[in-house]
Amino acid sequence: MVVATDLFHMIDVSGDPQNVNFDEPVSTFDSRYILSSGINSPDEITVTSEGVAASVSTLNTEVTTNGDSDLDDVTLANGVSGQIKHIYCVAEGNPADTWKITPATMCGGTQITFSGVGEGCTLIYADNEGWVVTGNNGGTIT
Repeated sequence: MVVATDLFHMIDVSGDPQNVNFDEPVSTFDSRYILSSGINSPDEITVTSEGVAASVSTLNTEVTTNGDSDLDDVTLANGVSGQIKHIYCVAEGNPADTWKITPATMCGGTQITFSGVGEGCTLIYADNEGWVVTGNNGGTIT
């Protein structure tokens, strides 16, 4: 249940942002909208070199590397237009671990590679371009 004090992101999945009336009570929005709490439980994953999927149903994904000193892979499926996703590393299984995000589609590259705890990025999904990196802390886009 959404209450007046909740912080949330709203995405109009009809593709027409002009039809959003922010003066309407939230209870009158219909199924064209996805409401995602701005304060929610993150998706917590331990990544491997074979690839582990980040959820596209959550705003945040917390990454832990698996400790085998190789390049671990976070895969990311396509989202919906305007969707925001934060992915960041909270723990390393081994200081020699590195990790990457490999989106299904991405504007300006095919992956973002990171080397440590506290590194990550913010992405926004665009229908025709795929995931667009809008914020980057320590990543290399290739």
